[in-house]
Amino acid sequence: MAKLVPSRVIDGVARLVDTYGQNADVIARRIGLEVDALYHPDIMISQFAVNDLLEECASTCDDRFFTLKLSQLQGLDVLGPIWLLMRNAATVGEALEVIAANMELHSSGSSAYLDRQANGVSLCVEIRRLQLAPKERRPLHIRTEQVIDHFISLLTYELRKMLGNHWRPRHVQFRYSQPKFLAPLQQLCGNSLYFNQDVNAIHISHEDFNHPLSGITAHGRTIIEHELGAGMGYGLPFVLRVERIIRLLINSDNCSAEEVATAMNMKLRTLQHRLKQNKSSYQLLYDEARLDLARQYIRTSDLSMSAIAERLHFKESAAFSRFFKKGTGRPPRDYRKRV
Repeated sequence: MAKLVPSRVIDGVARLVDTYGQNADVIARRIGLEVDALYHPDIMISQFAVNDLLEECASTCDDRFFTLKLSQLQGLDVLGPIWLLMRNAATVGEALEVIAANMELHSSGSSAYLDRQANGVSLCVEIRRLQLAPKERRPLHIRTEQVIDHFISLLTYELRKMLGNHWRPRHVQFRYSQPKFLAPLQQLCGNSLYFNQDVNAIHISHEDFNHPLSGITAHGRTIIEHELGAGMGYGLPFVLRVERIIRLLINSDNCSAEEVATAMNMKLRTLQHRLKQNKSSYQLLYDEARLDLARQYIRTSDLSMSAIAERLHFKESAAFSRFFKKGTGRPPRDYRKRV
């Protein structure tokens, strides 16, 4: 899984930073990003650098909602062929399915999935912690609020193009804690905002999900799918597909290996065998997902340690504390103090 993305994802950053009276070149050098990436769309850059850049710009410009403004300068076309395939969708729901199926092909550090409920459908987004390669520069920022806001706002603006400029989500959920000032988020997404949640998600009604779109062409769809090399998600590495299912089920009461195998339409023994062939296992992927989510909750939410432990399926806080210390080298309360 590549950890590089095209620099088109940061298109507009330099122009926006300039409106604050700041210098984007200086910010780029500060985080170790090649300055040319700010001005040329096809330079491959680290996903760590993207997060560092957005967080550093928000800090330097003293604007918690920097990426909400950035989204107004951009569009989901920053996703490249994924966006092209979306534009050939027959319905809003099919466009969202394209994102859910192919997000990792754009960025291995993020994934998306659809959660169908009685009153509508949520598109959920996960920002996962990636392992550093040997001698790779450590990221400056561990917080990911700017990346999350960026995706939510880009998606909201795109949905407005499909459903009308006055459209707003039914509600939006954020894993991070509530900002002191909510007006920019409320203006974009409406007043139904929920924080300290178990997922980052934008929720739409079934009516909106099934809203028809025009412009679908089978030939154009075939060409774009070939460019993606995705087969609507099935081109993903097997281990990554399993990890996606785990992250989908981890918010439910049952995230067992059996449930994962069922969700992937295979026998448990087949799942275990294929994971072993890829030098992995269900337990390893499950624990990696829980540790990653634990870090996110501790550093970005106001949830108590007992609430985090319960959310991640630990029977008691002490077991969660031992698990976290084994994985990070320090207990969760100490980790929160150092963030």
